[in-house]
Amino acid sequence: MARFRMYPTSGQAGIMPGHCAHARYVWDLAVEQHSHWYKGRKAAPGFAEQCRQLTEARRDNEWLAAGNADVQQQALKDFGKARTAEYAKVATLKAREADRREDWCEKTSTMLARTCDLVRFEKLNIRNMTASARGTVDEPGEKVRQKAGLNRVILAQGWGLVLRRRTGHKAPDVWRTSRLRTPVVFSRCRRVTTATVRSSAREPQPTRVGTPLS
Repeated sequence: MARFRMYPTSGQAGIMPGHCAHARYVWDLAVEQHSHWYKGRKAAPGFAEQCRQLTEARRDNEWLAAGNADVQQQALKDFGKARTAEYAKVATLKAREADRREDWCEKTSTMLARTCDLVRFEKLNIRNMTASARGTVDEPGEKVRQKAGLNRVILAQGWGLVLRRRTGHKAPDVWRTSRLRTPVVFSRCRRVTTATVRSSAREPQPTRVGTPLS
């Protein structure tokens, strides 16, 4: 607990461990409160509400009341500052990630427009692909954390609208098609074939992407 910068005298030496224990206890309670938050749930209490709760806890707990209230409140202040710094750091990383994605889309769409006479994008339903696997209370999903990680990776790649729209603005002939012929290489014989999602006889006509799509 070096952040308090207290230099005890001989009479205070026995008190310091108690102050540190109280501050650590209050800090851990604040961490526990914030760990219960999830998207869609009411936010954890702020500093003012935490101080009110601390007063009630000190009234009901003799061990906590024996400590210094200022030290305990300072622990809450330090926790709030740490959370603010963490949010700022995450926001900065998110902004950099968005900038990198925008830069990649700009460069890739320019490359496609300059080197390809015809560009086709597969019609991917990104919303369905990145749906949560959480399920319901009665029927909870499986591998929710793994699916959430996959969703983040897909969204971070800038698929679909971003790249498709940028290319549609730059290239003269850009289309959306229901499926693309995907080459498959068999590992043993190295034979190359083409796998299709739908029969070509039932394939809908592609859609022009000359203007932004809704």
